[in-house]
Amino acid sequence: MNRCIVSALAAFALAAPAAQGFVTMTAAGGKLVIQGDGAADAVTLEGLTAVGEVRTRVGLGFWTTFSGIRSIKVKLGAGDDSLNVHGLAIGGDLKVQMGEGEDFLRIDKTTTLGPALSVFIGGDVQASMGGQQGDRVEIDSPTAATSLQIGGTLRLRGAPTVDIDGGGGTSSLEVDDVTIGGSLIVEEPFAEGVAPVPCLVDLDDVNVGGDTDIELDGGGDTVEITDSQFARGVEIRLGGGDDLLFMGGNPNRFDDLFSASGQGGTDAVDDDPGHAYASPPVFKGFETVL
Repeated sequence: MNRCIVSALAAFALAAPAAQGFVTMTAAGGKLVIQGDGAADAVTLEGLTAVGEVRTRVGLGFWTTFSGIRSIKVKLGAGDDSLNVHGLAIGGDLKVQMGEGEDFLRIDKTTTLGPALSVFIGGDVQASMGGQQGDRVEIDSPTAATSLQIGGTLRLRGAPTVDIDGGGGTSSLEVDDVTIGGSLIVEEPFAEGVAPVPCLVDLDDVNVGGDTDIELDGGGDTVEITDSQFARGVEIRLGGGDDLLFMGGNPNRFDDLFSASGQGGTDAVDDDPGHAYASPPVFKGFETVL
């Protein structure tokens, strides 16, 4: 594999258009650090043909290419920020802190250069979105013949909308699924002073090798799981409000304990008789189980 080592002294400061603020990008020792400010920052990360090759741009500005990158840390601060990650391949972690403002994070296989590229992030993916009403995370793998893999744990915190969508059609392992080697953790603590809104977590064609833990408390929340498989335990906790756990239509596979609880309100489960459970599922606090 052809790699160039990024000098420990290499540092790049890129100015976005005035409406988007100022973003700095610094590469040292295989780690790329991206720092935003209090404005609305729009950052794109895109993989190339080799692991560790990453090109970046702010807004519609010029591309800057880095080689030998193992891990990436993004901290965009206040403002309505967006981070688009396309076809990225790195061996380490991707850590994102969006801060205040209504923020958007998307990870997918599309590229501005044309062909779709497989996503491989060998370590953990951690995203702290900030807990605002409009925060959203999308992880999308619709294209056949390319994959989207996270080797470690995927932890998403503070986004009322989480949509993880693979491109397969069954609960079996398929090349265009979203595959997570470690645990999947989704938490929704709203920021102080922010009125909760109903949360949505949608998992379609997702494979999880570790534990799955989903905890929501927006009131009137929905968790939808279809065509997915889970090697370890799954625990879903829904707070107050009239919540819905939807697993009807396309069967899932659960190879360990499955537990879901509703608290307060009138909660419902739409289950499917075709699911493969390792042991009988546990539903607590649901007034309706279909």
